[in-house]
Amino acid sequence: MTDLMERQACTRDEKIKQILVVDASLHNSQFLATILALEGYEVTIASCGYTAIAKIEANPPDLVLLDAILPELDGIQVARWIRYNRPNVAVMLMTENNKTATAPYPFGIRGYISKPFNFKTLLAQIESVCQLPTEKLNVGCKQVKG
Repeated sequence: MTDLMERQACTRDEKIKQILVVDASLHNSQFLATILALEGYEVTIASCGYTAIAKIEANPPDLVLLDAILPELDGIQVARWIRYNRPNVAVMLMTENNKTATAPYPFGIRGYISKPFNFKTLLAQIESVCQLPTEKLNVGCKQVKG
């Protein structure tokens, strides 16, 4: 039993997954970042779409938790940019409106997370998305050059 637990721990720790949390509410971002860091993820935060894009260009994360409602650029616009420019970055949309969160998801969005969060569900969804092979993330996407 101990060997199995050690193997699972080693598998999980082989590569710490980087997550960018994008939410206009600094309180929400910091709360999510704390929860995710306690689970072993490396987390950065952004409060608007332009800052998110700059951070993704500088250091592409494995996953972006993206609020649908952001100042200036909304979540769908940021997701579109990510899909065309960084197709290997997974995107999950955070939304309070379940009507906008129906499949099929546009621009390679891998799913949605409803606010307020159920943290067990949130962590399970993040783990599931982070385990998907990269080629599953960029189906039907072309990278924009320049």
